[in-house]
Amino acid sequence: MNKLIGRCALALALCAPLMSAAAAADMPSQANMLASKDLKLAANKRLVYDFWREVLEGQHLDLADKYLTESYIQHNPNVPTGRAGFVSFFSTFAKPHAIAPTVQAPLISIVAEGDYVVLSFVEPKADPQNKGKTYNTTWFDMFRIEHGKIAEHWDPAVKEVAQAPAAEKTSDAAQGVQLPDATMQQYVGHYRVTSIAPAGAMDLPADMIIDVSLKDGTLVLDVVATGLTTSGPSPFVAKSADHFYRPSSGSQLDFAHAENGKVVGVTLQASGLTFKGERAS
Repeated sequence: MNKLIGRCALALALCAPLMSAAAAADMPSQANMLASKDLKLAANKRLVYDFWREVLEGQHLDLADKYLTESYIQHNPNVPTGRAGFVSFFSTFAKPHAIAPTVQAPLISIVAEGDYVVLSFVEPKADPQNKGKTYNTTWFDMFRIEHGKIAEHWDPAVKEVAQAPAAEKTSDAAQGVQLPDATMQQYVGHYRVTSIAPAGAMDLPADMIIDVSLKDGTLVLDVVATGLTTSGPSPFVAKSADHFYRPSSGSQLDFAHAENGKVVGVTLQASGLTFKGERAS
């Protein structure tokens, strides 16, 4: 389910896309998406919509039995089928938090027909033909409703094979590793930036930190620094004031592991710059 049962559950997305205020303003009204002259279709839309808000985005797995049948069928090949399997899978990294009144993912349509509801989301991707650029595609999640609960789910996810972390790696020789589905928590932490390349492209503040957190099943990357300056286009989008930054879309984050599998370092590549950091917490 987009970043939740699709990308987030697979742990394939390292940085959540940051939507600009202008882009957010262009998004269609979710209230209009939920509307239907057919009361059954309107109820089905609302069921799926609230499931997304409360269970997936809010990560309140205690509400799973309110929305999913016990025999819930999961067609995403990376997530266990059944309600119990769903709860077991997401409980490895879910942290319940306040439920938002609207879906926070870039939802662009809700279509309902018979017992089926389809959610469509904007899906930003790094453009392989234009380095540093992104393009938009669309992700679809389809649900089947049975007796007032979600009984089945489909999305376009494909099976992914996790790559085992390489042994004896240090932060000075970081290599990318795919994230194991249920162990994202090991990557969470603060990484003190030790170098920026190429030299002279950006001043390195003494307290520059790459902060990796887990939100809605996705690793979210923030860079915190004081007095951050650049000599060219910044790879960061200011979030507040002049000290809190989030890498723009298209950034790449790689992790380094010690021999025992512990994450000890991180390398961030953004807009032609490379940041190396060592774990601080």
